[in-house]
Amino acid sequence: LYYGRFGNVFLFASELKSILKHPSVEKEIDASAMLKYFAHDYIPNPHSIFKGISKLEPGSYAVLSGTSFTKKRYWNITFNKSGSNIKACEEKFRELLKAAVKRRLISDVPLGVFLSGGLDSSCVVAMMAELMPAKAIKTFTIGFKDKHFDESGDAEIIARHFGTDHRQQIVDAKGMLQVLPQILSTLDEPFADYSIIPTYVVSRFARKYVTVVLGGDGGDEFFAGYPSFIAHKISRIARFIPFSTAMLNMASKLPLPSSGYMDPAFKLRRYLRGIKYPEAIRHQVWIGSFPRERQKMLLSGDYGDLLKEENLYDESYAYTEEVKNLHYIDRVNYLYAKTYMTDDILTKVDRASMALGLEVRAPFLDPEFIDFATSLSPNLKLKGFNTKYIVKKAMAGKLPAKILKKAKHGFAAPVGQWFRKELKELLLDTFSKEKVKKDGIFNFREIDSIIQNHLSGRLDYSRELWSLFVFQMWHDKWFKGGDTQYAQDSATRFKETIPVN
Repeated sequence: LYYGRFGNVFLFASELKSILKHPSVEKEIDASAMLKYFAHDYIPNPHSIFKGISKLEPGSYAVLSGTSFTKKRYWNITFNKSGSNIKACEEKFRELLKAAVKRRLISDVPLGVFLSGGLDSSCVVAMMAELMPAKAIKTFTIGFKDKHFDESGDAEIIARHFGTDHRQQIVDAKGMLQVLPQILSTLDEPFADYSIIPTYVVSRFARKYVTVVLGGDGGDEFFAGYPSFIAHKISRIARFIPFSTAMLNMASKLPLPSSGYMDPAFKLRRYLRGIKYPEAIRHQVWIGSFPRERQKMLLSGDYGDLLKEENLYDESYAYTEEVKNLHYIDRVNYLYAKTYMTDDILTKVDRASMALGLEVRAPFLDPEFIDFATSLSPNLKLKGFNTKYIVKKAMAGKLPAKILKKAKHGFAAPVGQWFRKELKELLLDTFSKEKVKKDGIFNFREIDSIIQNHLSGRLDYSRELWSLFVFQMWHDKWFKGGDTQYAQDSATRFKETIPVN
């Protein structure tokens, strides 16, 4: 929910574009929010990209009375520990997840489930199979011709295991890039999670058959499913190794060529970049594109000067302070739920699905189930270096062993390859020296260095380039000719780049 006060007018809407239609609103970039975008790859609440417009924080309500405007939090995540008996927790996990799924099956319209092939969506299908005939479960998967990104084989394993009514669509670069103009047109703010592309494609595919789907969002945040939880544990151990900090700082300056999606070199480079930061913001540095020292090189003029005073991560510091006395795994659970899950994962799914008239429901985010998840002992989430320990224990015997043992993959798109092939000319045109200097936001030398290093294959700057590319597409849309002209120009440019079959 976006809102803002403009003189004697108070405006609110579920989309920024609605507020911007009002004559009282002057369309001006909030420079602070822009800097936060480059640090996070999304704009954290309560900020928005436009000056004077805010987002209402999740779990909150607002009261407007005359000139008074107050916000209050009506619900929050709590960590009330209730023991760690493994068998009892396994049973409780299955019981509460099944109840959460059952509540989300209530519908007067056709209903299905996103099946990625990962653990969380497989858990949802398993619970659905206990509540309804397997043949009545409509599962939807998209696969990729690029095997580095493809999980469709694992999704088929689950579909065959339960006997669901399974539908699968294989897409290539051309198929995904053709929907990019539509995706960009739905985003009122810059948003650089490129998994929105396959999310949009699978939503469009599912919408042909159903109007409601269930998904697995929330499992990684509350059961320590991301690789960054392991990295965090390693960083805490490294504190006790003599000279480890100095050695890691030296290693962080070495060139580490990356050969593919989330390969060891990419992970190591990310790990080394974030390890030197305080615990409260380390995860944001790991998953974001441009921490402060990179932004100093990236931004030009007045924007670069703002970095002297702007705290890019003040939200993360504030949330960490709220749970400072908890176990570090609980602190990270809380931080992810308040930031990345809310402003990236759920925003991505909402924008991609609702643009197509598809409703997505998330059983893992059921309040009763969340209360259970946050009551668990941290070692039931991350056991040694085994992520989602309790999830795997609870679902042993219900899911195939291969699914229980597989590493976290993620739902992504090969944007790094696109920039070297299909999007190369568009990328170079978007960040030509003339255009960059005319806009006055970026330092062309740094932009050009990032582009050339990526195109040569010396370094993988997929995320950084996507963050920049999406911002520039957004900027062109809102500040160069208006929505209609942007849509026409964008469609033309993409058609020239990606021929339509």
